[in-house]
Amino acid sequence: MPREPLTLLHESGLEGVDGRPNLLLAGTAHKLFRYSIDGSWILLHCSDFCDDGDWIGGRFLVAQLAGLCLVGHTRGGFWDLTFDATATATEFGGRYSYLTPNDSLIALGIEAANVVLQSNGYFFLFDLTIDGRRERGLGHWSDFESTNYIPGGDSEAGYISFGGDKVLAAEELGGSIIVYTDRSIWSGSYVGGEVVWNFTRIYVGPDVPAYPRAVVNLGDAHMYVTENSIRMLFRGERTPRVFDWLDKASGAIFQGIKASLLEGMPVGSVDYPRKARGGCLHLVGFYNAKDQIVGFSWADTTSQVPNWTLLLSVA
Repeated sequence: MPREPLTLLHESGLEGVDGRPNLLLAGTAHKLFRYSIDGSWILLHCSDFCDDGDWIGGRFLVAQLAGLCLVGHTRGGFWDLTFDATATATEFGGRYSYLTPNDSLIALGIEAANVVLQSNGYFFLFDLTIDGRRERGLGHWSDFESTNYIPGGDSEAGYISFGGDKVLAAEELGGSIIVYTDRSIWSGSYVGGEVVWNFTRIYVGPDVPAYPRAVVNLGDAHMYVTENSIRMLFRGERTPRVFDWLDKASGAIFQGIKASLLEGMPVGSVDYPRKARGGCLHLVGFYNAKDQIVGFSWADTTSQVPNWTLLLSVA
């Protein structure tokens, strides 16, 4: 199997016996590891859904709510990551972690999701695969503070259909969930009762994300890459904002940089981003909250993994 890039890093924030976070997860397309306090990486799971040489698009996803942790794989599989507090301190900071299949999702026939997050005490899944059929316009949420997804009775679990839209990404913003699709933006709010969560379309137009891994949460705003530029959606607003400086900066991604501007630097001319082969999976975003830097990384036509990065200061 060829070497694979890391596509997941997740720190639980749960404290071990020495006060340090006792759970750090790292994932590639096939494998999920946890970091041990002895400095070694321990294999938690190896997925067989990604064939050798076809890892693009396959990745582990993690959402955590206090001590509850849901792990999913985009090609199939959901597990609850549990902790055994009776394990000895030498085993893993006082706790031993392991994966168990999520029985409620198995019972519902939900095999995979491409978007996983938690908000306000609920786990959310979007862009689902159900009984072998991909349903890109469906979402499902769990019961309150639970990884049970079966509705009915006292359970608050439920689902939402976004019509003919295809969900690309979802992030929290101001207590709401913002769901980005291929043609619109939706806002989800907790209302309780029989409805539990209500989703409303707040924007329809061209300024929606084109890259599912390139929506960056800044806290009070989201920054994301469209088909040809970069836009921002602010808390409490319904329409993405257009900024001249972001339009100009996005040219590095979509139009390249002239070699003359890089004269004297140990690099060549920036090529166009690779869009043809799994294109929208080749552009990813991240946020350094300490330095208030947003980054977007993409692959040019010489690479299968991101090999160029645009850094933007939002201080």
